[in-house]
Amino acid sequence: NERLPALRQAIDEQNPLTIHIHAGRVFAGLGFLPLLQQGTAVSSSRSMMQLVQCDPAYARRLLDIEGASNLSSIDVLSALDIFTALSELDPHQDYATLAEYMVGKARWMAGNGYHREAVHTTWLHSGNRAAGTEQAGTPDAVEQARALSTQWLSAVGWVGGHALRERISALEAIWAESTTKNIHEMSVSPTL
Repeated sequence: NERLPALRQAIDEQNPLTIHIHAGRVFAGLGFLPLLQQGTAVSSSRSMMQLVQCDPAYARRLLDIEGASNLSSIDVLSALDIFTALSELDPHQDYATLAEYMVGKARWMAGNGYHREAVHTTWLHSGNRAAGTEQAGTPDAVEQARALSTQWLSAVGWVGGHALRERISALEAIWAESTTKNIHEMSVSPTL
């Protein structure tokens, strides 16, 4: 509930760094929710691959909003260079091994027929690396993260006021449907 308004505010402020951060967090939640509702142990690197298996229509909608649907594997591999550079900026050494793993996993996915799913993985983790840099980075690193976020948003088609407003509306619609479905399922569940 807090992430969508934060994303809308970032879009209103036209701040590429905070758009990147909040969009990644929104996509994480929206990608995890249907899996958790079905009792699936969610993978942080393969969650979209899991989602395609459990709810293909929902996954396609989310991939469309993320900007993955129209990208080729070459486009995605090029965009992953941005993810790599952003991962290297995050000063949190605790995440260095995770960032290396996620970059490698996303590259493997993009090169093995899962390039659209790799975009989802990249949104999740690059948003976190952008947040880490914003919170603890030097002013130069924060500026670099802002520039890399601008490049990422461009690579996935998250540019232009009208397009961004359409994307946030689509995200709000998916969120409303997901939470309504969850509430309905909870109200009829004999185990609750």
